[in-house]
Amino acid sequence: MIQICKEEKEIWIRAEKASIHYQSKMMEAIPWLLPFAWQSEKELVYQRGEGQTIMEWLNQERSENEILALLERYTSIQQELESYLMDQDKLLLDPGWIFWNDMTNELQFAYIPWDFPVEAAGTFYKRFARLLHLTSVEKRWEKERLVLLLHRMEIAVKQYENQPLNWKSWIQQEKQKMKESEEIKEKALDILTEKETIPEEKSWFQVLKQKFPFAIR
Repeated sequence: MIQICKEEKEIWIRAEKASIHYQSKMMEAIPWLLPFAWQSEKELVYQRGEGQTIMEWLNQERSENEILALLERYTSIQQELESYLMDQDKLLLDPGWIFWNDMTNELQFAYIPWDFPVEAAGTFYKRFARLLHLTSVEKRWEKERLVLLLHRMEIAVKQYENQPLNWKSWIQQEKQKMKESEEIKEKALDILTEKETIPEEKSWFQVLKQKFPFAIR
């Protein structure tokens, strides 16, 4: 049995049994965990991280680049978990306790190093896509390309669910689409702003001289 108590500035995790030993030791080497301290082998407390929680961050309408940057960072963390011998389903996926620093492109999570059942609400991608959809409706986001990106992300969730390599490829494809769209926009703007060449007005004598160069000198 595990109890998770979320307060304004802390999360307390208490268990009846000791944590998984090698995971609790490995946590000391993981840079993207929230600041934590062990109270005992059965009790762990996390503090707030740097930047904003995802909930706070989404109070403002974001760009496609910002959404993709966050997803890209999570995908890399998902791959790093394997090298640390950690389990994906032990990340706490509460958006009120996932911190995102968009100045450094860093995510911070709480990790629960005990055996406990996988949360039924789904993977990070599924939860994040759902949160983006609900937020975009509630706050009436207006950027058409952003709304279309969120729609494609919901489709990708159904296809890839929790496959980091497929998500990595999807993110790169979306970034390429954005790049191509910007290039088309820039070319269109160049055409619209290009100055028309105004023919130089010539006198009647210059016209005659141009037509009959040998007769008029």
